Amino acid sequence: MTLDDFMRALWERHGRAEVPYTMADLERMLGEVSGDADVPRRFFERHIHGREVPDMTALFALAGVRLHPADPVRPILTHARLVAAIGGLRLAGGTVRGDPLYEASVDRDDLVTRIAGQAMDVAGGLERVLDRVRPGDTVEAVGRSRGESYRAWAIVQGDPTLTATPKELLPGGRRPGAAGQAFRERWLRSRAGEVSR
Repeated sequence: MTLDDFMRALWERHGRAEVPYTMADLERMLGEVSGDADVPRRFFERHIHGREVPDMTALFALAGVRLHPADPVRPILTHARLVAAIGGLRLAGGTVRGDPLYEASVDRDDLVTRIAGQAMDVAGGLERVLDRVRPGDTVEAVGRSRGESYRAWAIVQGDPTLTATPKELLPGGRRPGAAGQAFRERWLRSRAGEVSR
């Protein structure tokens, strides 16, 4: 069973006829496609209702692909969307667990006025801060939340964005063996022509 098999079955039953579905329908469909009702129960418990993240590094390795940080030395303070506002930068989106500003209790709609002593109401203020800090550095964030002023401390992180590189393109890397190459070809092969209209 592959994800394509599951998506095709889901399309046939719900997509083509535009029949709404629930989470329970998805779990039941996965059981039908896999032929084992215990597979979806375990998967949904761990990855949908639970917080366990699939081990993507091991899955990519099966295809001879290394999943790794794209630029771990590039400093970041947040992946939340920041917008220019009078007096600083406003968080237009929520921060997420693990994000440096989240860990410093800075969140949606907060107005950040200064970071590491640099005013955020000037063009390029945040970029100037990020040019002089490194992952692991601690910076002070000054701002306002719901009308109250605050000072918070954030630990700068390296960019967690991941990239996937075929192992043969890495220094000293080699193409995967026959099984890995076959897995990669099945994984990357387009199956668009196999979908019934």
